[in-house]
Amino acid sequence: MKKVLVAFMGLGALGMAALLLLQSAANHKSAILNAFQSDFDSGNLDAMVARADGVLAGSQDDIDALLAAATAYAMKGSVGFSERENGSKAIEYADRVLRISPDNSEAFRVKGYALEIQERYDEAHANYDKAIANDPRNFQALSNKGHAYDLQGNLGEAEKFYQRSLEVNPNGDHALLNISRLYIRQKRLPEAKRSLETLGENSRNTRFRAEAYQNLAELLRAEMNYEEAKAAIDKAIELDPSVPQAWVTRGRVRMMAFIEEEEATHAAIEGDIRQSAEKATTLNPNAAAAYTLLYDLYTGKGDAEKRAIYKQKALEAIDKDITLGQEERKALRSYLESEISVVQESDGGASN
Repeated sequence: MKKVLVAFMGLGALGMAALLLLQSAANHKSAILNAFQSDFDSGNLDAMVARADGVLAGSQDDIDALLAAATAYAMKGSVGFSERENGSKAIEYADRVLRISPDNSEAFRVKGYALEIQERYDEAHANYDKAIANDPRNFQALSNKGHAYDLQGNLGEAEKFYQRSLEVNPNGDHALLNISRLYIRQKRLPEAKRSLETLGENSRNTRFRAEAYQNLAELLRAEMNYEEAKAAIDKAIELDPSVPQAWVTRGRVRMMAFIEEEEATHAAIEGDIRQSAEKATTLNPNAAAAYTLLYDLYTGKGDAEKRAIYKQKALEAIDKDITLGQEERKALRSYLESEISVVQESDGGASN
């Protein structure tokens, strides 16, 4: 009996040791996943890639690390306007996941996003469809598919998929941001404001919060609430100064000061608007909206020569600017090509 009891106790100790090892491994995995999320939320994508590669150096088939690297590269391609180079890296890591786990919903989603930023929409939709088929509650895949439709100009399908995403996760950053943009374009400002407020209150992601404030500034500008628009765009730039459109919006807000302030201050305001546009084009050389901002500035000043220069730059950038959807490209081109007569500044300004 004593021997049996000792044996039982020995097995118990071994079992406890195994349990502790499993618990330690689980805690380590949880810490790694939290670190990936923290890197993503803070916009530290290079650190996210380095962390993933560190895990993969010890375990080449670690799916979480492969997905983290794929996600980081896809985002680097998008926010850094290096769609092909970093998009290809994202696809490479996503395909490694799919060789291990052929039905992995998130791998199909990230691959779809890497294709979307390269404007390979048919391939992107095919991968989003696989992601959704394998996990109908993948709210990010639903929102990404909506965004692809949005960029293609199919706003009905875009809104449908954004709404489906929000039904699964009412606080989803991507869907809230992009449905608010859609609402702003459709002049559905109260709905846009609700989505942006939800995003601002709940998101932990610096980039999404910055873009929420940038869109809120555009909404407030449309309502002619310039004081609050200025506060919102200043907050956006404080959160993330690497968002090109935030600098364009800042220039637009300053444009109102150019119109309303005394002529003596015009030179300083003009310099501020130019600086904002240059910040945007430094971040995204194909920022058509930044060149359009300068086109409008010099239309207002009656400077026909500079107006013509920036009109041409804007037209050349439109088809290269991946931040614009098809309908936005058409509308901007139509605006730039419309006939506007310019009266020299010394003759009293501009007229339409």
